[in-house]
Amino acid sequence: QVRDGIVSISPEVLTPENIDILLQIIPTESEIELVKSFNGDPASLPEGEKFIKSVASIPRLKMRLESVSFQNRFLENVVEIETNLKCISQAIDDVMTSEKFKKVLEAVLVIGNFVNKNTFRGGAYGFEMSSLLKLRDIKASENSNLKNWAPTMLHYLARRLQETDEKVLDLQSELPTVGPASRISIEGLLQAVQDL
Repeated sequence: QVRDGIVSISPEVLTPENIDILLQIIPTESEIELVKSFNGDPASLPEGEKFIKSVASIPRLKMRLESVSFQNRFLENVVEIETNLKCISQAIDDVMTSEKFKKVLEAVLVIGNFVNKNTFRGGAYGFEMSSLLKLRDIKASENSNLKNWAPTMLHYLARRLQETDEKVLDLQSELPTVGPASRISIEGLLQAVQDL
């Protein structure tokens, strides 16, 4: 049955798991020659030798198994890459079309311009997205009245949005794919594409 499955490249027999096992137990040339030289009753052979005898006549056995393994893995990898790309693409679309996220960005710009009003950074028309990561690092001064109410700029932003338009804080409703997309490694994805 195994021999027939290997010869016919049966997907039921040559599952990825079975191929991995078969590749580990492929008989060596010396094992094949030893079994071929046996002239006794094949039924008297131990199970391992019976297996060797059954697969010994399959041409290019290892190459055949490796080819099927590559094909299986290739299809799995393509599906995984496509799924990850769709997730990232959808997350980008969600971010670009989210009205709530736009309101958050507008609020960040207003707060940034207020904080920087007497500097060359005040009066800005925009900011780099990487600036959003700094919101949690900008802290209220020790003697500030805001310290307990909003210890960081991120807290301040959330409190202000909560006071003015609480619905804006429910970003998840408009950005459901951003979380899953953020867990996809771009480097890993590029490597997977190159490995194909």
